[in-house]
Amino acid sequence: MTAPEWPITKLGAGISVKHGFAFKGEFFHDSGDLIVLTPGNFFEAGGFKLKSKEKFYDGPVPEGYLLRRGDVVVAMTEQSKGLLGSTATIPADETFLHNQRLGLLQVTDPGLLDLRYCYHLLNSPDARNQIQATATGSKVRHTAPERIQSIRVALPDLEYQRKVAGALDSVESLIENNRRRIEILEEKARLIYREWFVHFRFPGHEDVELVDSDLGPIPEGWDVQPVGEVVDTIGGGTPSRNKPEYWEGPSIVWYTPSDLTKQPAMFAFGSGDQTRIRE
Repeated sequence: MTAPEWPITKLGAGISVKHGFAFKGEFFHDSGDLIVLTPGNFFEAGGFKLKSKEKFYDGPVPEGYLLRRGDVVVAMTEQSKGLLGSTATIPADETFLHNQRLGLLQVTDPGLLDLRYCYHLLNSPDARNQIQATATGSKVRHTAPERIQSIRVALPDLEYQRKVAGALDSVESLIENNRRRIEILEEKARLIYREWFVHFRFPGHEDVELVDSDLGPIPEGWDVQPVGEVVDTIGGGTPSRNKPEYWEGPSIVWYTPSDLTKQPAMFAFGSGDQTRIRE
């Protein structure tokens, strides 16, 4: 069976989407055992992530709103651009709470639709475009269970769905493992930078004395200068929307001021262009 021959079906024929619960803010804390999920726990392209600062809850939890490992939830509020309709898989039991801004996918016809296939299906561009097209709200976009259930998709047979979902799950697992490795390497780089250029415990530091400077003690032979005396600053610009070649085709990353972290204007430079930023 080829894709054009697959029957066009509304997702609601095989799943329902359950609204979350409005957990009371009076029971929110900075630590605890139960985490209230938000759209911030989703990657834009789909997938689950832990935030650096979670909302923990110690109040009463109604039956049916404590999520289980393997549950699939969908972001129904666009907390940040691109998150609307993103789906994520719950990674653990007895830990995460089903919040009101999220929908829980529940298979109603297991002979028609596989849950893992539905997870990947909702993260596809076609499904996301349909969700965006029916969303409401001007500043913050919202969708609803009935709108998600009305999405029209081409559904292959169940065996084919499971094969596709299995292959995509393997790829996603590989991506997640690589993401974790990158995070570990980035943290290692930050620790090395802090150790060498903030605490001055670089290789051979035992043989280098510290001397006074405007930034405080720095290794002998280093100098303190304004940034403008050692680097050139070149202004940028926004790519023109009138030139499609700037916006179509291969993705090109570009930065705005909001992507930059504000830092002090004074740096300390040493041999090999080593740099210390005052904290």
